[in-house]
Amino acid sequence: MAKTGFKDNDGEIRFFKFLKPTIVAKLIYYNAIYKIETKKPYGSKPIRKYLNRELKKLKRHFDNNLDFYKYYRTNNTSLDEKLFVRGNHDIKLCLDTGYFQSDLTFSTSHDYKVAKIIANDLIQVYIEDQLYNKDQNGKTTAIKKLNWTSSKVALIELIYALHYQGVFENGNADIRLIAKAISTKHI
Repeated sequence: MAKTGFKDNDGEIRFFKFLKPTIVAKLIYYNAIYKIETKKPYGSKPIRKYLNRELKKLKRHFDNNLDFYKYYRTNNTSLDEKLFVRGNHDIKLCLDTGYFQSDLTFSTSHDYKVAKIIANDLIQVYIEDQLYNKDQNGKTTAIKKLNWTSSKVALIELIYALHYQGVFENGNADIRLIAKAISTKHI
């Protein structure tokens, strides 16, 4: 496309605003995950602290680029000709220094910023999954163990109510089996 060009500005904008950033975002994402995993410390508390620092880095990037985040996330198109058409960069529109080092025949002033937004969203999901859905050994924890704080009589009444309603095995489950299942699970 760099040699043949685009039919019109709309095609170029579509490529540099949506297509290229999607691919570059994957590269940024996998590179970031590699760095996160290779620098991850040992122990659950240091890992949590480390991952929270990584989340703060993402937040800092968001804060530093808030205007562009708003522009992109609201599907605004008013500046697309300046942001996503090659050679139309406007020096007043917060350019990354990397733009001046990139191949200007295959880059616009903001296609990398879009890729970074997409990648940061994926990285945030990855980190939050590590923080909130994994135990210290990296195993998925579906349900946290709950402590029954009411009386044993209330628990027994609940078991009888479940048996009476026939909610297990189409009403064919023995009450002792229901009681055993509830007492050995997460309560």
